[in-house]
Amino acid sequence: LILNNDTIVDPLILSKFRDAAQCYPAAGVFGAKIYYYTEPDKIWFAGGAWNEQDLDFMHIGQGKPDSERFSKIREIDYATGCALFFRREVAEKIGLFDSRFFLTFEETDWCYRARRAGFRCLYVPEAKVWHKVSVSFGGAQSPAYTYFYTRNFLLWARRNLPVRQRWQVYRDVASGIVSRLSKNEKGPQIRARWFGLRDFVFCRFGKMPERVSRALLTRT
Repeated sequence: LILNNDTIVDPLILSKFRDAAQCYPAAGVFGAKIYYYTEPDKIWFAGGAWNEQDLDFMHIGQGKPDSERFSKIREIDYATGCALFFRREVAEKIGLFDSRFFLTFEETDWCYRARRAGFRCLYVPEAKVWHKVSVSFGGAQSPAYTYFYTRNFLLWARRNLPVRQRWQVYRDVASGIVSRLSKNEKGPQIRARWFGLRDFVFCRFGKMPERVSRALLTRT
């Protein structure tokens, strides 16, 4: 079990994951139903899905009240590392997370590797978690989150998407940044996006470089 330290879990979470693993022997990765800690009846994650039309990921059910719609086990594209249960055989076959990601997309990449290796990925609604979202970043809108999301999304695309979709992602991310810079936007969010793109291009992965951290924290 991989579990974020900014979570509260249902006491039965391990038994529910174990039951699902016994019922679905072809599955190797299992994701929890995750609620917002501050709104305990509202869904944050009921499975992850890749949207080929929008070229982005979505958290199924995000922001919606819990309902019967989110109460069935189903196959998903990935499980968030906020609460992720897996068979030992998966790690023995594909290894663990790629340290180049450091934060964000490491579990997404890992789930895609697991699926390519023949393991199904399932959403388990009876395994419940309440998440204090993005505490590690100082909030989902922090420059640190934007930096890692931009850089690692591009790295994930390079490793997991077919060539056409991969280049569409590159183009969309780069053109969005150029468009905002051309309008003379200089806030911390656009700087974080630019640093993320630049470090992806130059293959600077892992922990955020100190020079980037200083630039995001000290410039206005």
